[in-house]
Amino acid sequence: MGQHVVNRQVLANIPLANFTAYLLTHGWQEVDGDVAGSYWTRATDDEQPQGWLPSNPEVKTFVDRIAQLIQVIAKAESRDVDDVVRDLVDLERDIQEVRTFPFGAPGSMGLSASAESVQGLRKWVESSATAVALQESSAVLPRRRPPEATALVRATEMLTPVAGSFIWRLSVPLSDHAMPEQYPFVLPGSDLRLEDYSRRTTLHLLRSTQAAANAASEAIASDVGLEAFRRRIPEGISADLCEALSQTSADGLTPLEFSFKWSARRPVTTTASKLAVSQDQLEIIAWAGKQLRQEAVEEDVTVSGLVIRLSRTGPSDTPGKITIAGSDVANPGGPLAHFWVELTAEDYQRASTAHQEYSEVLITGDLKRTARRRELLNPRAFRLLASQPD
Repeated sequence: MGQHVVNRQVLANIPLANFTAYLLTHGWQEVDGDVAGSYWTRATDDEQPQGWLPSNPEVKTFVDRIAQLIQVIAKAESRDVDDVVRDLVDLERDIQEVRTFPFGAPGSMGLSASAESVQGLRKWVESSATAVALQESSAVLPRRRPPEATALVRATEMLTPVAGSFIWRLSVPLSDHAMPEQYPFVLPGSDLRLEDYSRRTTLHLLRSTQAAANAASEAIASDVGLEAFRRRIPEGISADLCEALSQTSADGLTPLEFSFKWSARRPVTTTASKLAVSQDQLEIIAWAGKQLRQEAVEEDVTVSGLVIRLSRTGPSDTPGKITIAGSDVANPGGPLAHFWVELTAEDYQRASTAHQEYSEVLITGDLKRTARRRELLNPRAFRLLASQPD
């Protein structure tokens, strides 16, 4: 393996403790040392190479000695130098690598497909962060995300993509990133701080994604259909997860391969850290996401919009139905839709006034979706907002 030039600034910014932690977790042993540094060795088939780890980053030759050590590590472990450097940098993170296979030149992805894929990745992390924060399984997750889920999604970083068809790299922060001071919250009903919550979220990402792939395989191989997904809701499957996986693949444009790399300072004993999802599986997963959302009832959805239709067949003291053209207030910028609502006689009269005055209304209910309509069940807190200007 020839010499490889690594950016000196990158090497200078790697904490010294990362080198010790890496060596200890990759089969190296300290065999000698003094105040200037230490010698490390690792048994291989042919020899016992030795590397020198300097102890003082202020020494002028520190970066040169570190570069030499990395060359020794790469040769002994039969790895690429860049991979070793990446692991040293990522030592304090849980890393999720998502490999896509888009059409086009290697290492490239179309702008629209890239934007779609990144949005899917955000929703992917958000789905697990929400499920872990709520500590419950649900076919459809609530639109209003728990504050700890929102904070973790914001703290998650997108790292530089690496060589491959096109590999996205996500970094979920753990305790060594000083997150407890920035986000000093705890999970509901527990004393677990952010570092524990982060690791539980990344483990949930792995297990729920595997569950979705398994459900799709079962649905393809048999006639169980959606039941394969319903049975695995306790394993983390939700409409939100299915939609996120589909969007990450740019709506089935590319298969996906996932690789989970755990912080070496907090190793994980799970045996499966890699999985693949084919385009056939993704097609079924996308379908399942739509079906799960359509058959589920989302509680406490608040809609704002305009009354565009009124319908009542009985006298004025009987309930009536209205149609609201509006959107979910928990999803700002989301698509406009029509919502069917059956109101009491009193609320129906107020809706009629809103229709005449072209006033916006606000109402909360439990949202039921079907293939043809959205209906708000158990409507409550109906009120008129300010009238629209002429």
